[in-house]
Amino acid sequence: MKIGEIKGIVIEADGTEHPYGICRMVPAKVLVEEEGHDTSFEEEIVFSKWFQEAKIPYDFSRSIYSQMPELTQYGLSFITNASSVSAKLKTYYVFLIHAPNNITEEAKEALATHYQELKEALSVDNSYFQGEVYQDGEPIWPDSKYDLDEFYDALEIEKIKKQENHTKGK
Repeated sequence: MKIGEIKGIVIEADGTEHPYGICRMVPAKVLVEEEGHDTSFEEEIVFSKWFQEAKIPYDFSRSIYSQMPELTQYGLSFITNASSVSAKLKTYYVFLIHAPNNITEEAKEALATHYQELKEALSVDNSYFQGEVYQDGEPIWPDSKYDLDEFYDALEIEKIKKQENHTKGK
């Protein structure tokens, strides 16, 4: 799984990763609703057996982005690929990480395995990173971290240079 080819990854507290969606780098007007973050997340994560068994609440009237802070209360961490192509065909690489303040060592290890790939993706022009940590659904820092290294350092996450895969399926 390459982070640039998917819409995102949900990481459980035990480090299990659940990728979802396909990132198509085309202008938004070309994408159909079924290819959006919300639809992909709902179909591939919310309706999955593990999510249903965990009894994690999800509000279908709100976007996944607006619910990520609340979902971190269940030990979930998120890597989101919000990369896109503008109407003028300018490419933007955007990666977001949302994590709980009490992130487990297993979840840190899972994030560590994506460090190098994220670092490389963010080394190009028109790239953007935002990392946020939450407690009880509220941000704990006065401002987000906009540097991948600063975010990893703040959470004391090892910066693994090789790519591993902790995905156990859906």
